[in-house]
Amino acid sequence: KATMQDNDGCRSEISTTPAEAGNPRMIEFFSGIGGMRCAVENAMSSGNDTSMQQCRQRRRQLRSCVAFEISLHANATYTLNFEDVSSESKTGSKTARGYGQRGGFSVYTKLIEQLRPQDLNGSADIWTLSPPCQPFTNTRLALRRDGADKRCNGLRAVMDLLSKVDDKPRWILLENVKGFVGSEMLSLWYETLETNGFSWEEYLLSPTQVGVPNSRTRYYMIAERSERFRKNGKCSRGDHIITRVPMSKCSACNLTSKDNAAPKDEHDVEHEQETTPRTLAHFIQHFGSDEAAPYLLPNKALMSDWAKDLPIVTCRDRMTHCFTAAYGRIAHRATGSLLLEDENHPGPISEHPPDRSNMIQYEGKLRRFSPEELLSLFGFPEGFHFPENMSLQHRYKLIGNSVSVFVVTRVAARLLNSCGCGQSKWLQIDSDESISNYPCC
Repeated sequence: KATMQDNDGCRSEISTTPAEAGNPRMIEFFSGIGGMRCAVENAMSSGNDTSMQQCRQRRRQLRSCVAFEISLHANATYTLNFEDVSSESKTGSKTARGYGQRGGFSVYTKLIEQLRPQDLNGSADIWTLSPPCQPFTNTRLALRRDGADKRCNGLRAVMDLLSKVDDKPRWILLENVKGFVGSEMLSLWYETLETNGFSWEEYLLSPTQVGVPNSRTRYYMIAERSERFRKNGKCSRGDHIITRVPMSKCSACNLTSKDNAAPKDEHDVEHEQETTPRTLAHFIQHFGSDEAAPYLLPNKALMSDWAKDLPIVTCRDRMTHCFTAAYGRIAHRATGSLLLEDENHPGPISEHPPDRSNMIQYEGKLRRFSPEELLSLFGFPEGFHFPENMSLQHRYKLIGNSVSVFVVTRVAARLLNSCGCGQSKWLQIDSDESISNYPCC
């Protein structure tokens, strides 16, 4: 066993029992609300039920999962939805026991920089990480300070831990924004992986490529401590980024038949043929007037000069803008789309642009997507929810900072050489018959 010391000087034992066959142990760095864990569990699954009950049954396939995150709101949400997380973590206790029980499932409010190599030795087969994206974001006001940004300290700490731990993980899965490509930090990450015996593949993928009506292009890297991903003695360093979704190991689970699969590229990776995104009606809920009130755009906003530029969609559309952490505060195409619920609108905005001459006409009809609808668009299991006392803005922020579980499931399945068909089967059926009773349709 290894020991771990918290900020108060307390020490606790960490289980380092080897993983059972087929039951990997996992560490989530920058865990957020648990999107990476959901995706890894999906990648190991073989069912087509996406409810929280079914996901809890799948969790038996993970021997352990230890998560590290500094956001108290994120950790409260994580522990609420992952019921196998230790009760000490749920109370936020900083006793020795509260940081212990590491052979099971725990989430800790702790900076990665505070971890020591002996804390992690022998504790995981797979590391997942989605480091802070602000140093690499391409938004209008972003400073893009790259390695000079203090928010990169956590990623530097992961590199240091990976180099110093005796028992290194077999697999690593990393997600970040597209601007991470070409950064100083990614160059350092390449060197760390190379030095420690890993090979890797790089991807730039969006949920639209797996049938989800949301544009959210992100950088993904999967790495294994072997020569598996090395081609001609080399791995991609931004020069061979794959832009097509890797095909599932199980041909019956792919969105297209094996006969229609795209040809292999230079990486010898079979890819799914891209599919048309589903309509938003599959993801939205019909609210009564009182239920919709918290999400409605106020008249003051509709009367402003910038209202005519608002990013509007209807339930018949098949695309939304990327939803970010600022979605609950700022109405703009850079933070995410708004939903127009108007029975008289003839069809999707993409084909029938709305009249923008007088935006006040949409009073009571134009709203933000609810957090539950966004969770569905991001691929979180049915029943995933937030603490009742959490503010709406905090819920939006947590979702905007999370990952697309749909996409991560596909790259995790490629990494683990598994099926991951739980969600792809769900996306296979794109009939509009089941949603024809939606009032906005």
